[in-house]
Amino acid sequence: MRESPYFVLVSLLGGPLHGYAIIQRAGELSGGRVRLATGTLYAALDHLTAEGHVELVREEIVSGRVRRSYGLTPRGAGTLRAEAARGAESARLAEAARPVTDQGGDLKAGRPGPEDESCVTRLERRCRLLLLAYPAWYRRRRGEEMLGTLLAATAPGVRWPSFGDARTLITGGLRVRGWASLLSMLWVAAGAVITCFLFYNSTKPFTLADVSLGIPGWSTTPQAVQIAVILAIVVWLALPIPALVAGFVRLHGRRPDNWLRAIAWAGAWIAGFALMRQAVGPWGTCPTSPGRACGVLPHIGSPAVVSWGELPICAAWLVLGAGLTWVLAGPPSRRSPVPTAVPVPA
Repeated sequence: MRESPYFVLVSLLGGPLHGYAIIQRAGELSGGRVRLATGTLYAALDHLTAEGHVELVREEIVSGRVRRSYGLTPRGAGTLRAEAARGAESARLAEAARPVTDQGGDLKAGRPGPEDESCVTRLERRCRLLLLAYPAWYRRRRGEEMLGTLLAATAPGVRWPSFGDARTLITGGLRVRGWASLLSMLWVAAGAVITCFLFYNSTKPFTLADVSLGIPGWSTTPQAVQIAVILAIVVWLALPIPALVAGFVRLHGRRPDNWLRAIAWAGAWIAGFALMRQAVGPWGTCPTSPGRACGVLPHIGSPAVVSWGELPICAAWLVLGAGLTWVLAGPPSRRSPVPTAVPVPA
């Protein structure tokens, strides 16, 4: 078991805790060596909840935000004992976890933080921007809880999230969105870069001496632009099939309730090829060279013939990216890793 999930389990050995209390407890048990970032904590909680090691035991509203407390399940306690038996250090940490109720409830209450202030702070606004890395359905279920934990774990007076918190939130958002979203966005970005290069390439006059690799003006193109275009071409050619398959896996395309989104996903995939075909053979022809498209082989000579048709195609790539994001906007399956509240006996 990785270190982060293990310390979450050890922290919960003494009783249920909310997010910020888990961060504090993990730091205490490790002697300050382990500091769980907010993104890392909730990634671990999602995984442990899905595996049945952790469950939601209490949900309350604190300062207008949801605060959830989590506890070990019998399966989680058994896993923790098995992990503790693997080494003397693990066993020592497990024994060091004492019931939280014996410590005055400080961890359960947490310390007053920015979430207890009446106004919205700059830190809170910036943290909310970071949470946009997560899809909308995840933010609706987890957003306020994660924000409260993030603000409580930040020292007073700090106006910017730490680099570690920012990194784990962004990578956590990509993890929740899944490979399908990442691959499709890379594919769309590559298509937009190629189309923009075709437009850029049509804004300058060329001579036959400037033709290299079959592309007019390639030898006069800045090296940084050449590298970006080559990478974009490789990505665009390599990712269509993996992105298509990843999307169907994400959508569970054979399920009756997802067939519309699966059809939309396949349609968007076909639209990407249509856009590239349109880019390399754009609307209209060069006025000085009838019958010749201006995108790939612009008019050679002076003056330059600008291929304005590339601009709406580039915008269409951005629209396609928004459409792909919408198709993948829902949870990956019916069984979401985000827990729902269960009643707590009085």
